[in-house]
Amino acid sequence: MHLEWATIGPGLFCPAVVSLGSGDIALFARVASGELICQQKSSAGWGVPASWGVPVAQTEGAKVTVPVGWQLAACADAAEPTIDLVANSPDGDLLHLATTVEGSGTFVCLGAPAAAPANRAIPFGLASPPAVCRSTPDRIDVFALAADGEILHAVCNADGWGPFDSLGVPPSDLSGTVGGLPSAEAVAACACGSSRMAVFRRGVRNDLLLKWWDGKRWSDYASLGAPEIPDESYPAVTTVGPITGPPAACSWGPTRLDVFARGPYGDLVHTWWDGSDWSGFTSLGMPVTNGQMVPFTGMVTACSADVNSCDVVAGAMDGRLYHLTWNHCDNDA
Repeated sequence: MHLEWATIGPGLFCPAVVSLGSGDIALFARVASGELICQQKSSAGWGVPASWGVPVAQTEGAKVTVPVGWQLAACADAAEPTIDLVANSPDGDLLHLATTVEGSGTFVCLGAPAAAPANRAIPFGLASPPAVCRSTPDRIDVFALAADGEILHAVCNADGWGPFDSLGVPPSDLSGTVGGLPSAEAVAACACGSSRMAVFRRGVRNDLLLKWWDGKRWSDYASLGAPEIPDESYPAVTTVGPITGPPAACSWGPTRLDVFARGPYGDLVHTWWDGSDWSGFTSLGMPVTNGQMVPFTGMVTACSADVNSCDVVAGAMDGRLYHLTWNHCDNDA
């Protein structure tokens, strides 16, 4: 299987992609100055990057200006031109911008989660960049890690933003020790069909962990394992290799989930759910520039702009972002 990673450009960091419908996507990324860049891709290819300036957030009443964290997450309503961008502040606040591809509006600072159920204190607010998905047309769900490694969850619907609740931490048989997980890493979230969602995170054993919402309740944590690596001396023997970065996830159908993450050799690995079973991990390789392989080292992000396909963007060691359109019909085993 030959996969062609295409260069988007140098000097772009912290990517987040979102589907605009009809096969089009939008990429949000930062440059060294802190400016937020929006670049669209259509059937004609990548458009010209547009600068949205250095983003800031404002508290209610525009009384205080708050810095916006570098890593964003995005979701969109394909039926309307609305894009929801979320980020965290250095103080752990949740920041939200409802906008369009033209880039109007200012991030709103929604504050830090002060308490979970039973008024239990959550110190330091959001410890990781948030993830966001649209589970129904009139609702968005936001997920982030707290300092103790638990997943925090908040909902915005027609009534506005609700309070944060906690999805807990993996049990000790998955995490080694309760709370012993990367607490500054982003989680990944995506909707899968009406009112169903999946949240993914990297575990302390560098495996992929899943928590699933079936429309009524959250599942327990489950481990989807890690990539298996053939032994170079004994090809029939495999060992389990680590996932080396936070995952990205997307869905192109009500019974499909696709998850991507950096693999043990700097490649990108992929696993998917087909409605009944999870596949094993497969490698999508890495870019080749001037005859040399370039490992992935940066953030991975993914969205689905069309049935049977995923658009994946990731940062590599050479300081460039690379893009791959992964097609189910061509590449599924």
